[in-house]
Amino acid sequence: DRCSEAKQKWCCTHRRQFCPEALRSATILTTLAPFDCRAGHPYNWRPEQRSWCCEHRHLGCSQACNADCVINGVSAKCSDRIAWARDHPADPKDL
Repeated sequence: DRCSEAKQKWCCTHRRQFCPEALRSATILTTLAPFDCRAGHPYNWRPEQRSWCCEHRHLGCSQACNADCVINGVSAKCSDRIAWARDHPADPKDL
């Protein structure tokens, strides 16, 4: 039972599965999407990748991390705060 050509194209574009032989190389597949949503852990992705992969591939989404939280009167998504903390590690002498 083979997939229709349209379904196969959708699976290749959105899930990187069932791609025709001509599209199997990683070089060509990476041109289909701006991010590889199967590489690494979502917590290590940049916010742009996490957002794109969640919206387009339904990967890396976290409802809790998309919640707004307010700290010292400043509202931001928890995922943005996590990304900031990742990019700005604390100096051990300040702990």
